[in-house]
Amino acid sequence: PNRQIFVVVEGVYSMDGDLAPLPRVSELCREYGATLVVDDAHGTGVMGQSGHGTSEHFGMTSGIDLCMG
Repeated sequence: PNRQIFVVVEGVYSMDGDLAPLPRVSELCREYGATLVVDDAHGTGVMGQSGHGTSEHFGMTSGIDLCMG
């Protein structure tokens, strides 16, 4: 009862350029009360219409608790 669950994913996996399924991961985090952390070092500046990263690419305005990169 006194624990925090963190789910940490990369937005773009650098070896192949695969994208994390952020909408689904975010949905699961909300369902289970987990904190979603996204490392978007490879997505920032290149993903999304204005370069704001993988979350912008997926049209996510919420659902990511911490984005770093």
